Amino acid sequence: MNKIITTTLVLCLWLMASSFGTEPETLTKEDRKAITTYLKRTRGELVEKVKSLTSEQWTYKPAPEVWSVAEICEHILKAEAVVLRRVDNIDAMSHKPELMPGYKEKGEEMIAFIVGREKKFQAPEPVAPEGTISSPEEFIAAFEKRRDETITYVKSLDKPVKAYYEVFGPIGEVNGYHWLMFISAHTQRHMVQLDGVVADPGFPI
Repeated sequence: MNKIITTTLVLCLWLMASSFGTEPETLTKEDRKAITTYLKRTRGELVEKVKSLTSEQWTYKPAPEVWSVAEICEHILKAEAVVLRRVDNIDAMSHKPELMPGYKEKGEEMIAFIVGREKKFQAPEPVAPEGTISSPEEFIAAFEKRRDETITYVKSLDKPVKAYYEVFGPIGEVNGYHWLMFISAHTQRHMVQLDGVVADPGFPI
């Protein structure tokens, strides 16, 4: 009996010891804070940029091939929904039981790449603007609702999102944590684009 108890105790201690220093596959408290803080910051910044625009400013296009503020905002809104679906179906990606070393640093690298805008992308059809948002007020209502839902989702997410990977262009392998950070980085990227539209010499005063 004593031998069984001793063996069981040793096994429990080994399992406890093996867990120390191991990053969980699910989001940590610090992960959630980093993601939600970034989501809240970019939400506030974007709303501030568009809330006072007139209808003429909202739809102004510097050139036929350049998006208006309205089109930029519609794209941001659509992309957020698409990325969330990607995270929600993350178990369709490649699973790796070992966690990516330096995943937070990889997140910072991805943010810098996305926000930097050195590389341009053609928006795929599901997230291309279609002129469905008629005013800043309509956008803000939809965007704030969507962003609130995203923040709630991040806070309650219990999937092992850091253990599933896929290749994302020159960044290489990214996991679910990175995709959640991507939402805000993508918003920030297009705020830079939006600033360019507003700074155009022909932008209505």
